[in-house]
Amino acid sequence: MDFRFAYMVIRPVSAPLDPPMRLRMWKSIYTRFFPWVWGFIVLLVVSGYLDMALHFRRLTAAPRHLLAMQAVGWIMIALFA
Repeated sequence: MDFRFAYMVIRPVSAPLDPPMRLRMWKSIYTRFFPWVWGFIVLLVVSGYLDMALHFRRLTAAPRHLLAMQAVGWIMIALFA
């Protein structure tokens, strides 16, 4: 996730707000943002496996660098979760 947008744009705008209002604003932003993130994670996983299935027919036939990318991707998903 790119925290630069939050740090450079949202944080300065929210600075003059009272803390309870600022907290409600951040909660509102993230409750709308994270469903999109999860949706794109699902889309990336499904499209990646579909692409591998169309090109290699079996996961074991895929080159090692693609299997390594798959493993790193699942680790990143687990860390995000």
